[in-house]
Parts: sequence; C-alpha cells; structure tokens
Amino acid sequence: MKNINWDKLKPYSGDTKKSFEELCYQIVSEKFKNDILNGAILTSIDDSGGGDGVEFYLTYENGDIYGWQAKFFANNRLNEGGRKEQIKKSLQTAYDKHPNIKKWFLCSKGNLTPDEKNWFDNDLQNSVKNGKTVLPLNHNIKLIHWGESELLNYLQDYSNIYRFFFYEKILSFEWFKNRYKIDENRRQIKHKYMSKIHIQTDIDNEIIKILGNKRLAIILKNEIEIHRLLDDQKSYQKDYCILFNENINDLYQELLNKFREEVNINKYLIDNCVNRLFTLINLLEDKDILNSKKEINLLKEDIKIAKDISIKCRNFIYSDIYFETIKKDNENKTNPFNKFNFTFNNAVSSLEWCFKVFELLDENELHISGDAGMGKTHVSFNIYEDQIINQEEPAIFIFAKEISIEDNLENQLKNILSIPTDWSFDDFLGALEISARVYKVKIPIIIDGLNESTHWSSVWKNGLEKFILKVKQYLHIVLITTYRSSYEDQLFPNKYFEYDDKWKLKKYINGFEGLNWKAIERYFEYYKIKLENHSNAIGYFKHPLHLKIFCETKNHKRTEEVKVSFKNEDLFDVFDEYIKRSNNNITASLKELDPKYNNDFTEKKLLQLSKYFWENNTRGMPRSEKLFSNDELRIF
Repeated sequence: MKNINWDKLKPYSGDTKKSFEELCYQIVSEKFKNDILNGAILTSIDDSGGGDGVEFYLTYENGDIYGWQAKFFANNRLNEGGRKEQIKKSLQTAYDKHPNIKKWFLCSKGNLTPDEKNWFDNDLQNSVKNGKTVLPLNHNIKLIHWGESELLNYLQDYSNIYRFFFYEKILSFEWFKNRYKIDENRRQIKHKYMSKIHIQTDIDNEIIKILGNKRLAIILKNEIEIHRLLDDQKSYQKDYCILFNENINDLYQELLNKFREEVNINKYLIDNCVNRLFTLINLLEDKDILNSKKEINLLKEDIKIAKDISIKCRNFIYSDIYFETIKKDNENKTNPFNKFNFTFNNAVSSLEWCFKVFELLDENELHISGDAGMGKTHVSFNIYEDQIINQEEPAIFIFAKEISIEDNLENQLKNILSIPTDWSFDDFLGALEISARVYKVKIPIIIDGLNESTHWSSVWKNGLEKFILKVKQYLHIVLITTYRSSYEDQLFPNKYFEYDDKWKLKKYINGFEGLNWKAIERYFEYYKIKLENHSNAIGYFKHPLHLKIFCETKNHKRTEEVKVSFKNEDLFDVFDEYIKRSNNNITASLKELDPKYNNDFTEKKLLQLSKYFWENNTRGMPRSEKLFSNDELRIF
C-alpha cells in the first residue's frame, strides 16, 4: 500500500466524517494499547458542536492528557473555507476544557504543505481567537499533526484496522444484515424456528451474560430487585448507626471498642458497592466495555473486602470476650451485635449474588448442549435475530451442517462466509475484532449443531480447540456452539470442561422445564388452540419438539380456533397422526413425479435407511448408495 484511497473509506453510521474520526480512534487504541492496559483511560466524546476541542482524549494516572481532533477536509488545504479558524477554535477550546493537556494531535487525510506546516508548528499557538491568543504564553502543549504519511504508516502497522475501514463489501452492518436475511429464509430455520413463540429461558440469559451491554444491564437490575439489595442496604445503614451510636449500653461499650479495633468496618462500604452496581448499569447501557471491566474489577475488590469483614464479624461473635459480655446481659435485649452481623451478612450475600451476573463477561466461548429437539437451534437463532434486528449489533450464524468436507476448518469457514480470497482467516478475525470495537460490542460467532457436520468427528475433534484458542486472542469475539449432549466426548478434547473452571463454559438446555405453562400458553395462542381439559401427560410438553408436533398436528393451518382435550394416551396418537400426515404430504409430492408412488414407499425407504445406519454405525448414507433418486431426495 503506497497511499490511502480515501474514496474507499467505509462510512460509519452513513457518515464518512464520522468514519474518519473512528479510524483515528482505533489507531490510537492500538498505538497506546500498553498505556491503556496500564491504567490510562481513552475517552470518546461527541464534539459535533465543537464544544470540547477534541474528538477523544487519553487521561494518564498522573492527570496528563493527550487529545485528538479529526478534520476530514475535502481537498486537504487549510486556507479554504475558514479551516484555520476552525483549527484555532478547536485548540483553544481543548486547552480551556482540559488545562492538563500535554499533547494535541490534529488528524487530517492529507499531508501539510511547507507553509501549512510552518503555520501549524509556529503561528497557530500565537494566533488570536475570540480576542485572546489561542494558547497562553506559558503553555507546555506539544502540537502534533497526523497526515496521510503518518496514517499510512499506522495502517501498515495495524492492518486489521485497514481491512475493516477500506473493504467496502465486508463487515459493514449491511453485510451482517444481508447474511441474516439469507439465513432466516433457509429451510432448516423455517422448519425449526419461529420468533413469535420463542420462550426466554436461563440459557438465553447465559448468552447475554457473555455478550454484555444493554440486555445485561436489564438482568442486573432484575437481580438487584430479586435479592432485595436496596432493602439490605437500608437495614445495614440502620443497624450500623445503632451499633456505633454513642448511646450504646455501657455493658457493651468495651466490646464495641474491641469490635471497632478488630473489624475496622467502613460505614460506606456497602453503599459504595451498591453505587458501583448502578454505575455499571449506566456503563453497560452506554456500551462502554472498557470502563465496565474496570468498574467490575473495583467492585470485585470491594466485595472481597466486605466478605473479609463479614468473616471477622462472625469470628468476633464466637470470641471469648463476646460470650463473657453477653453472659452479663441475661435477657440479651440490648445486644446490637447479632442484628448488625445478620444484616451485614445479608447485604454481602446479596452483593455476591448480583456480582454473579458478570461471571462470564470476560469469557470468549460458550457451549450449549442438549438432547435432540430440546430447542438448541431455537435459542441460538433467537440470539442471532435479537442481535441483528433488535439490538442492531453484528453477529454471525453458521450451520455446522454446511461444514461438509474434511478440508481444513478455517478454509471451509472462509468459503461459507465469503471472505475475500486475499485474506487469511486470521485477517478476517482481526478485522472482525475492529468491527466489534467500532460498534462497542462483543460479536458472537454462533455455530449451530456441531454434531450435524458431515465429517464432524475429524473436523471438530482436530480443529475445534485450535479454533477456540484462535478466537481467544480477540477480546471482543465470542464463539457460541450448540451440539447434542451424547456427542460431547467425540467433539471436544479429552476432559475439556474439567480444567481451569471450564465447567462454567458449558450450559445444558432443558427445554421448557419450569416454564411448561408459559410455553403452552404461548404456543396455543399462536396455533389458535383452546385446551378444554388435560392430564398429567401434559408434562411431556417441557420437550419443545413434543409441543410443536402436537400443535402442528392439531391446527397446522391456524385459520380458526380449535378445541382440544389432552389425555394420557393422546401423545402417542398425535405422533402417529403427525407421521401419517407427513407421509401423505411426501406421497402427494412424489405422485406429481410419477403416479406409481404410494404411501408404502416412504416407510420402505426409511426402513432401508435406518438399517444402513444401524449396520454401519453411522449417521449418514453416501449418495453413491443410490437409495433415492435426485428428485426423491429433494422432496424428502
């Protein structure tokens, strides 16, 4: 790359100027990555009104600030259209708003001419704006210009940024959305997934916990309410005041002094933790991933301190000095310690439960297993749909069935995703990471039905762990897989989930267990079914496939409401009816090819297919066996 073709710069939110600002932001994120990891905070702001003098700035722990201003001027020259006045205003405002600013970077898409460079280096700071010099005489700000030469060097160093911003046909939100439109119209999705009847389960929440952002903020709010954290906080404040009040019974005064000495509790510790949780809700809603993680770490430290104090409180309650004192208080009516210990422990316990919301947020993989027909595809595609349609955030969905040959896994994924031929799969993941950073999200790569790949044993057993390790190099990419539980040992390396807390990366889907009636109501409303009476056999409907087959059989067309009565033996009758109807549909389609076909044909062929599976210990039959003609196979 000898120069930058700015005409190929991918618009961001439909705005090329915004895209240039984001490009500069991502370059700064890479160039100053070590500083950021060591505590410096990179803050992006909306400077569309020119009110801050910088698009974003980097704040160091000592208070020093570096600021960047991006100007996407059409033909690069500074002496046109009041551009110098714009620059003077930005620099002056930056100094007024950020007195500790030490470096101010002006980014533009072109290099400066010698005259422009002289103006920028020497005249700009001493020029007048708004009746005063742009910078005071005693300033110590270093002015730095990043033009095409500097940006070109950075884009060569950080090629992932270049790939994302300058390849127009891939990784734009339209690219993700177009992939979704294709996926939602695939036959296997139309057969397995209906958005209107999706039931939110614990598995959906586990996926949200690893992806984060606004939906995680909702879960956190619910946890705060469920565990009555605010009530526990009030109780703690009340009992703290009672325990540390100067009017405490003289009998307990010496004990209180000893308690203060040993426990050394901070009155505002619980309040600080609660405040951090609400700060996290705001950060998650603002998609501020970096500061969310910093706040989570601070909260973790505070909860650890609270837990340590809780242990000290408990130990104190069982100490000799405590027992000797309460013996003197025969009726034990004025003892404030037990009540305080109780309310403090409750508050700490509630905080710990709320903090569990974040236990997956730093992870890059989640694997969902379950028996056949338990809704694995329904859950995974619903998350995909929600990401693209409702959240308007990128996501990738892959049918493992499309991984159909024994070729290298990454080569097959490149082909499925239509990745440019001059990109390696590493190039794609790198550009995808930049995409995630730009959109301020974690992007899921969802691979549904690992066990449905034609050569699943060789492809995944040899390639899955390697693929996972590659994904883990990128902080903002998450791999989510689904598979049938019975295939786990064949898909994953030996004892994969038994080391390094990997057990929490595997979730088991239990269908509608605990949500039977909610699911029945949702499905029956959709299929226009009115249930008049039922038996205990209705518990079978915790299995999503059973419920769907029942509804499809009873009222497939949904043109008018039907009344049904469900008895113990009815489920088997429903299966027979469903199979019979499916057979009739197949036979009717086959008869359009040739009148010779009858209802016995399907049963005969399926028996032959089952026999082949059994005798060959396989789950597939090669086309070379010629069990079906091409037309027959298409209809089946």
